[in-house]
Amino acid sequence: MGDVLPLARLAPALVARGHDLTLHGWSMYQALLEVPGARFVAAASAVTEERLQATTAQALRAAHPAQQVAQLAQLFYVESAAAYYARICQLLAGADLAILNVLDHLAQAAAEVLCIPWVGWRSRPPPLGPRAAAEDAILAECDAILSEHLAQITGQRGRRFRIFREPSPLLDLVAVSPRLLEGEAVLHAGDARTSVTGHWLAAEQREELPPVLREFLAVSPRPIVFVTFGRMPDVSGRTRTVLQAGKAAGVSLVVQALGAPSSRTAEALVIPAALSYPSVFACVDAVLHHGGMGTTHEVCRAALPSFAVPHMGDQYYWAQRLAACGLGPALLPHTQLSIETLAQRLHALVHQPTYRALAQALAPALREEDGVAVALRRLAPLLGAG
Repeated sequence: MGDVLPLARLAPALVARGHDLTLHGWSMYQALLEVPGARFVAAASAVTEERLQATTAQALRAAHPAQQVAQLAQLFYVESAAAYYARICQLLAGADLAILNVLDHLAQAAAEVLCIPWVGWRSRPPPLGPRAAAEDAILAECDAILSEHLAQITGQRGRRFRIFREPSPLLDLVAVSPRLLEGEAVLHAGDARTSVTGHWLAAEQREELPPVLREFLAVSPRPIVFVTFGRMPDVSGRTRTVLQAGKAAGVSLVVQALGAPSSRTAEALVIPAALSYPSVFACVDAVLHHGGMGTTHEVCRAALPSFAVPHMGDQYYWAQRLAACGLGPALLPHTQLSIETLAQRLHALVHQPTYRALAQALAPALREEDGVAVALRRLAPLLGAG
């Protein structure tokens, strides 16, 4: 979902500019992508929420990042790939421009075959220097397998794809805040094909919290830490470890654990439902999360210290950026999660004053960012008057 929400926020702005917009994605995201004035077309793919969760859980058990990627690539680019490619070719025919997620290699290939210019959008900057070399080495085998498979479907013999890292020949929109990138933003500033736009978050809108949560917040001693790992499956007893670590650290916990049974003790409340982040963030002192790009930016905009337990993909990147910016303790990979280590991180998170001070200093700038407006300005020369 974190790779879909930014597009759902860009889409209304494109419609408002008068563009004829078609949105394409998995059918399970139709509700997010039904934008007034645009049309939604479901991908010809067998991917469902259940399959995605099962594949993600299987990938999380892999011993190496490349093995994780291989598991997801099987679902994304092999199963139903021919049907997916045929439909995206139909949709792209006659288009003036395609705006494609960095993950959508089948659509990228279709745009190139049909000579449709395409712009990419990303949840982190393209890797540079040593980081690029390291990722190329780790994912070399996956790149080769993906390229061979896509060549069979698209007819692009000899075309090499860099999985999850393929740049647009025109422009890559990086839907993140330059204030979280520090020196890396400067490196990309000289590249006309990469635009770090600022975040594409929705405006902060608070909703009424569930009664059980309001009651817990009213009586729980501070500090209170909100815990969410998004839609990352719990494959190793993660929730149990978090609850025990919170008790050892002497903090109260509100744990959003999708699919877990609800529970409540004096120290912790487990809620198995999605909660409004702005509403919860206004009531807690810090956040423990998975390091997703959207969650990371939401937490920073709310002026809260945080740290991440990354599970896969760019979560590791954002977990590192939080620590590098002094907004929380060092990341703790999900494979290294233990009661003792997590308790130490939680204690530091709420008792180290510099984390909160830096988070409060950063937040006003993030609240002023309008990454969608910047993206529209960068797209204008490619889109014409609309």
